[in-house]
Amino acid sequence: MTSQSIDEKAVFNAARRIGDAAVRDEYLAQACGGDSSAIMRMRELLQIHEEASSFLESPAADLPPTADLSTVSERPSSRIGPYKLLQQIGEGGMGVVFMAEQSEPVRRTVALKIVRPGMDTRQVIARFEAERQALALMDHPNIAKVLDAGVVGQALQPGGEIAGHAGQAEQPDSQGGRPYFVMELVKGVAITDYCDQQQLTIRQRLELFTQVCHAVQHAHQKGVIHRDLKPSNVLVAEYDGRPVPKVIDFGVAKATAQKLTERTMFTQFGQLVGTFEYMSPEQARFNQLDVDTRSDVYSLGVMLYELLTGSTPLEKERLRSAAFDEILRLINEEEPPRPSTRLSSGGAVATVAARRRSEPARLSREVSGELDWIVMKCLEKDRNRRYETTNGLARDIQRYLNDEPVQACPPSASYRLKKFIRRNKIAAAFFVTLAVSVAALAVSNVQTRRSERLATIETAKATAVSGLLQKMLGSANPDELKGTDYSVRQLLDDFSGSFGADLKDQPEVEAVIRATVGRAYWRLGEAAKAEPHLTRALELRRRAFGNRHSKVAESLVDYSWNLAEAQRYEDAEKAVREALSIYDEHRAELPLVLQAKWSLQRFLISQTRYEQADAVAQEALALARASGGEYPVAANILHGLADSLIAQGRPAEAEVMARESVQMHQKLHGREHTETGWGMWTLARSLNDQKKYDEAETVLRETLNIMQKRFPAGHRHLGTALSLLKAVLKAKGDHAEWEELLRGEIQAAAKVVDKATLDAMLRRVQLHVELGENDAAANLLLEAARRDDFADDRLRDGVLDALHTNGWSLSSAGDLARGHKLLNESLDFCLKQFGEEDLRTARSQGYVSFILLTKDAKEAEALARKALATQRRLLDRDNIDVAFSLNSMGLALAHQNRLPEAEESLRQAAAIRKMLKDDPAVARALSNLARVLNQHGKVEEAAEAAREALTLLPDSASAAAQLADSLRQLDKLEEAVQVYQQTLRAVPDNACLRSNLGNVLRQLGRLDEALAEHEKSISLPPAHADHFTEYAQTLQQAGAPDDQILGVYRKGLELQPGSAELHGSLAKFLDAKGRSAEAHVEWERAVQAAGRNANALNVFAWILATAPEPQRNPVRALEFAKQAVAIQPEVGNLWNTLGVAQYRNGDWQGALDALQKSQDLRNGGDAFDWYFVAMAHWQLGHQDEARTWYERAVRWTDENQPRNEELVRFRGEAEELFGSR
Repeated sequence: MTSQSIDEKAVFNAARRIGDAAVRDEYLAQACGGDSSAIMRMRELLQIHEEASSFLESPAADLPPTADLSTVSERPSSRIGPYKLLQQIGEGGMGVVFMAEQSEPVRRTVALKIVRPGMDTRQVIARFEAERQALALMDHPNIAKVLDAGVVGQALQPGGEIAGHAGQAEQPDSQGGRPYFVMELVKGVAITDYCDQQQLTIRQRLELFTQVCHAVQHAHQKGVIHRDLKPSNVLVAEYDGRPVPKVIDFGVAKATAQKLTERTMFTQFGQLVGTFEYMSPEQARFNQLDVDTRSDVYSLGVMLYELLTGSTPLEKERLRSAAFDEILRLINEEEPPRPSTRLSSGGAVATVAARRRSEPARLSREVSGELDWIVMKCLEKDRNRRYETTNGLARDIQRYLNDEPVQACPPSASYRLKKFIRRNKIAAAFFVTLAVSVAALAVSNVQTRRSERLATIETAKATAVSGLLQKMLGSANPDELKGTDYSVRQLLDDFSGSFGADLKDQPEVEAVIRATVGRAYWRLGEAAKAEPHLTRALELRRRAFGNRHSKVAESLVDYSWNLAEAQRYEDAEKAVREALSIYDEHRAELPLVLQAKWSLQRFLISQTRYEQADAVAQEALALARASGGEYPVAANILHGLADSLIAQGRPAEAEVMARESVQMHQKLHGREHTETGWGMWTLARSLNDQKKYDEAETVLRETLNIMQKRFPAGHRHLGTALSLLKAVLKAKGDHAEWEELLRGEIQAAAKVVDKATLDAMLRRVQLHVELGENDAAANLLLEAARRDDFADDRLRDGVLDALHTNGWSLSSAGDLARGHKLLNESLDFCLKQFGEEDLRTARSQGYVSFILLTKDAKEAEALARKALATQRRLLDRDNIDVAFSLNSMGLALAHQNRLPEAEESLRQAAAIRKMLKDDPAVARALSNLARVLNQHGKVEEAAEAAREALTLLPDSASAAAQLADSLRQLDKLEEAVQVYQQTLRAVPDNACLRSNLGNVLRQLGRLDEALAEHEKSISLPPAHADHFTEYAQTLQQAGAPDDQILGVYRKGLELQPGSAELHGSLAKFLDAKGRSAEAHVEWERAVQAAGRNANALNVFAWILATAPEPQRNPVRALEFAKQAVAIQPEVGNLWNTLGVAQYRNGDWQGALDALQKSQDLRNGGDAFDWYFVAMAHWQLGHQDEARTWYERAVRWTDENQPRNEELVRFRGEAEELFGSR
């Protein structure tokens, strides 16, 4: 392999996840094919990566210098304190080990380990100190002892603190402050090498190995898990002619009962700790939060396997040739052969046997049986089936050596069946339920109807169920054609399509089985597959028993939950209310009634009808209490009541209910039941909402422990619990573990390849968004939207909701390209999946309309009108989507300067929002209305709308901006400044408010303050073109150097390279500076960026027509104005600009005609028209008319915008013109 053929990105990404340096080096050597330059390049990249992580944690001044990993500053004959270095004897990822000679107070040879140069980041030092402390805790003859510790160039003070370094060792020390520690020198070799070199027998190997077990048990009793047990970390040396194993290298040890260091130490997200061949399944996951002592038991089992067979259970060659993800899969999923099987099939068995002073056949027989059982018990994937302690392992080995019965035993047939079911936890419950249901039905019918015919039917039922169970048991046999991966879900699919014909004459049996199959599918989240079974069960029972039978009610309750799974909550409510009315007629047993009331409570909560849900819950609890019995469903109702209280913003009351619920669940279900887990999840929510984060985290970890035993990795219920834990960790500021959890979830979801793939893809989208990885999220979401395998509307709606949510979020954050792409995709998706006459399509049309406002206001208006028409046809009342469409249409009309129509549309939107009592949405609608009223010259009404919006939403930046704009137009600039400053105290990072405040301060002549606000505005996300334009203009007014002003424009164009506004403003500036050629280029870019955007073209025309004389360009202004009017001839504002441009070009009559059109379209116009009408009349010699229009313009200016800079300038121009005639 050459360096050119290496996928260095893939190698780097895999290597950075490996926490153990030795494993990482081994991986790099294999992945890079021994290419030393490639290996060095990868190491440098990894070092930069680690330093970047440290950078985020430390002040910039404390960054370590770039490390040269190939260089070690210490050399033989160097001295570190009283220790003279003799030779380097070891090297790892973070430290170098030397043989050293101690001269005082005693003379002896020791091992000295020191942090490598450049590796003294806080993470490495934390690990280094943890190893030192772990070893210092030990006092065992089979564990290497720590003798001394210090820092290069420093002495240890009494109590162990490093002089001058207390509390600072996480910072690199440029003067040589790298820590070291001294331990006893173990002159030994790896245990496997020693055994082979000495040709130890199986018995001798086992006797030596039990000493290792006792050493590890000692560490566990001291609260330390090694996490990297392997032969090279167990060295054997001879003392007095007797081999003594010594456990070394606690560099990745984990504390279970105490801190090993006061420094912050964590495993970075996605990092693995350990060595692949010896790594337990729980270590081979990206979340090692609950690795415990049984992980070391597994590693010892691998070592024992190697001592017996000469190879590891997962062969090293196979692991080294596998991809990173395949390695993890092998560790987690592949069952290794028994040691005796490996010995009987290995190619080098003769050599292996000779090294054990045996023969191949005899060695295989010796290992077969009890030693097989002992080893395989250690290697169980399920750690609950391993030895509880390493002492337990040692005792079983001793029993074998003493010819006593061992505790380990071969797996039974029932255990193999349990393992099969454990792989399919949820669906397996189906078979138990099915057997119990049919058995109960058989007993009931035999008791009540003893005819021979029915007895025959019952026999047929039992036969059918027996056949099903035998089929399930058969599928657990790996010798069957469908193999070991044949799951209960697949069996369920096969069975559910085959039994209908067999039971066509047995409706009662078919109803029971259909109901059970339907419930199983529902619990698997397969609502579409559950639907036909549950509806068929309901139909059969209606036909067999009549519409008002209690069996029908049971089917209605089953069916209601499936309806709710598909988010058809109103239909679910209707079904369960029918069931309750049937139960009431029959005076049904209380458990059935309580179950139905709990269902009704949940469906009402899902519809946010909390008061009704609480009333149902209280009624159900009263019935339960009055009966004097204990009902498990009452605990569910209690935690449902807590959920409702949380949603109503009453978390303290919810906590009381949740605690009572958990106590009841634990009493009636046990501590590890799923419902207990849900009760605890609700309790954690109530604690989180009260900011009791530590308590919430404790409860959540217990919740996750329950859920992980009940649901497979990647299941949505696990995701629900993990989401809350992530929120708690983020609130606590524990970002490292928060990110680690996210990465682990992404990895789990990426492995889903069955029919839940779309669900998993959507989950990954959400996780990438949480991590801020918008590229990955958007690409994955687009891939999901373009698939064709949508099983039901739930998945379609899930994809659509994700497109809307993420598209809107990205757009709001200023990532317009990606956001708009997702929203446009949502409309294409709807048209393909649902057609045009669908409310979901109408919603997407509303969203796309909104994002088109600044690009194509006419198209935005057309889409909004389409959406509104569909909604008005299909809805019987106005809702939030109607309000959104009206809002989009109003803003589209405003962009076309059709202000009266815009005002009417926005007033309707605000009225609907008020009806829905959605205060934040009402505030947004009023803000939009205020903007249009300000444009329309209705300044007082605009101020009133903005003040109302701020009353509802005090930190609304939009409302504050509109109120301040109204005050500015009313010449109340100081009051406008106060409004901005008050709002900024609530939302200090709002870029728009900062820019607007800067503009008002500029008008007041407070240029230093204005510049400070503009500087802040362009440093805050999202980037807006007008922020840079306003900043540049303020700099011009302040007399800043041209280079500084150009720098602002260039920075803006880097962030928004396609901004027509920025190109146009820059062109205007260059024109004013006499740099015509550069200005021409920028105008061309501006026009190209504007495209058919009439509003942008109009802005350019206005700038060029109304600028002061040196910057004015009448010819180009007229060109742009004509293009704008051609695109949108019905917009009065565009005719106003065209009239001004014609006046500047000396076309007095043309100017009057255009300005008249402007006034016709703008309800008589305003001073922006009238000053130029007056001047055009004057130029034509109509002095009396000119003065009449001039006086009208002055009155309007004085009454409405007396300090408007442009109007003040136009007024002065007119006065100068009139004075010259």
